[in-house]
Amino acid sequence: MHETRKTIHDLSEEYRILLAKREMMENQNNDDSVRATLKEMKSQFVDYLYLFGYGSINDKDRIDISPVTLLPSINDFDMKFGSSASDNVRMIWAFTLSILKQSQTTNYCLNFAVFDEPKQQSIVNKDFSEFIAQAFQTCNSTNCQIILGVTAKDETEQSVVANAKKNGAHIISIIGKAFKPLV
Repeated sequence: MHETRKTIHDLSEEYRILLAKREMMENQNNDDSVRATLKEMKSQFVDYLYLFGYGSINDKDRIDISPVTLLPSINDFDMKFGSSASDNVRMIWAFTLSILKQSQTTNYCLNFAVFDEPKQQSIVNKDFSEFIAQAFQTCNSTNCQIILGVTAKDETEQSVVANAKKNGAHIISIIGKAFKPLV
């Protein structure tokens, strides 16, 4: 019985410390400049989301960037829990691009992103093409670098890659397997 009380006491103390840390983070992120940055980032994030065909939530006004976690949320819950798998991919695209855009006005992030196989979960080609176009636009307007690892399986995907090359992307084609045993 004594061990149980001690465990409960220890957990209560740990919880109190976590609540204090959370409050401290909220206070740090309550600065006017941080709030303005989060507001702008939210606007960019939401614009990208719906541009990429996001459909899990229709009410854009419910979406926010949490001042505590600095992640997308809806009614203070992490957005990824209410979204489909393909919309989670769209969220990653939108969030990363909005961070890159926001990095031009703050010193909080590098001007660099890597997307490994961004076309997952049966993302439709139209949305993938829009992502590529927005990635180019973001790079051109922010002077950042984005590396995309893409397996172009069908004609449409190959067309998207060819179009990217026409628009100035540096393409490294790997024929066959990317990793081969040394002989």
